[in-house]
Amino acid sequence: QDQSKSIHNYLSKYNPDLDKKVANAINDAIAKIDACPKPFVDNYNNAQVKAAIDACNSLSAALLEAADWISKN
Repeated sequence: QDQSKSIHNYLSKYNPDLDKKVANAINDAIAKIDACPKPFVDNYNNAQVKAAIDACNSLSAALLEAADWISKN
């Protein structure tokens, strides 16, 4: 796997602030998903699940922002 062609590598070189935003959103989503009580089927109304969904939505927004920036640059 050639990391030199990753989105992270590109953003860290040309837009480090956006790279940090995406990386933080990824890490936050992972942490919030990991914090969800298991099994999901019994806990889908739990506040931690809502927090995980919100974090995933924030990640989606950060990735869309990155995609938009990359397509323009």
